[in-house]
Amino acid sequence: MVYCKCILMSIVKGSLINKLPITKVIVWILPPIYYVISAVMKEGRISLSILTILAIYSVVYNLIQIFIYTIIVQKCLNNFTTE
Repeated sequence: MVYCKCILMSIVKGSLINKLPITKVIVWILPPIYYVISAVMKEGRISLSILTILAIYSVVYNLIQIFIYTIIVQKCLNNFTTE
């Protein structure tokens, strides 16, 4: 259920940033779905170059997210084993 809310928030990210610019600092955590949708809608068609750039962006986003989660889990496990 939380994942569905996260997807919904990432879809409306652009509108949220336009209405409340301060949210730009917070919504960078959300997946890059908004950028995929807006790039396809702006172009009016699906081109291979746009999809390639967006796929690379998504992969980099996921790698950063995995790296951060790995660090968090390692710190939690270290705290758990030292107690």
